[in-house]
Amino acid sequence: AYTGTGSMMISNFSGNTENQFEELISPPVDFTGISSDAVTFRLAFARKALDNTDRLQVLGSDDCGATWSVRYNKSAASLSTVGGTVSADLIPQASDWREETITISPYVNSRNVRFKFVFTAGNGNNIYIDDLNVTGVVGLEEKESGDIFGLKAVTDPVSGNTEALFFLPFSQHVELAVYDLTGRK
Repeated sequence: AYTGTGSMMISNFSGNTENQFEELISPPVDFTGISSDAVTFRLAFARKALDNTDRLQVLGSDDCGATWSVRYNKSAASLSTVGGTVSADLIPQASDWREETITISPYVNSRNVRFKFVFTAGNGNNIYIDDLNVTGVVGLEEKESGDIFGLKAVTDPVSGNTEALFFLPFSQHVELAVYDLTGRK
């Protein structure tokens, strides 16, 4: 983590196939009256070889994800925060992190803004994202207690295990299924 004790990590060093992608979608955020037009986040990534084609895109939506617009798009050398290549699992040091900025001016005064981080594997190394920040005054949309739902996936970079955390308004049965790119469960 750049700050604190945890960050989002996608284990990409081994096991991912070319063009396999991972997505993280934010909950809706109310940007009504926001006093800034930028979102920042910290990123750490390294290439395993000079011909890696890994890509990170951040997309935005103000219609609950019905349509998405690319707000950030970097791949290969421009995505890397570490000089050269790293032939072992990347576990970032303080100097391996870079702050990135996304312009959000199309979403100022919108009520249901979501962001989607899409990482597409290209035979590179692990990627870490931390410290997602919106500067200025922002409000999270208030929901009725029956409407609150959340899912958070946390990967332990040492063991490679992923823990799924559900946030529910009351105790209920939850089913989690994992699918591969061909749709197999």
